[in-house]
Amino acid sequence: MTLVFNNINAFIALEPRHYKFLKTINLTRNISQESCSKYDVELILSQLTSSEHELHIRFANVFDIQIGHLEGLFGLFIDIEDVSDMQLEDGKYRVVEQEEQAFSFYCKDFFAELVVPENGRRKT
Repeated sequence: MTLVFNNINAFIALEPRHYKFLKTINLTRNISQESCSKYDVELILSQLTSSEHELHIRFANVFDIQIGHLEGLFGLFIDIEDVSDMQLEDGKYRVVEQEEQAFSFYCKDFFAELVVPENGRRKT
């Protein structure tokens, strides 16, 4: 599969609107005695009716994380907006879940790709 890096149009071409069910959200960061990093956020989104692919999105150097209600089986709509003109330190993109306001944050970079889940099957 093609890996999308910091390209909103290429992200839209992956048709994220078809992957609206949150399977995984993972927040990680490095911590030492001297400092701690900003978070990395990984989202895995799936379709309700098909397990052929999942949409994996990783956001690097995430800050100003707002998380609302994540439970339930409502569909999410993730929007990535270029905010580099706002001159936020390490904030090039704003990520917002539009339908349910489930989360929002800023990030420096994002990576997205369609992945065949380990328990999924490819069409032949």
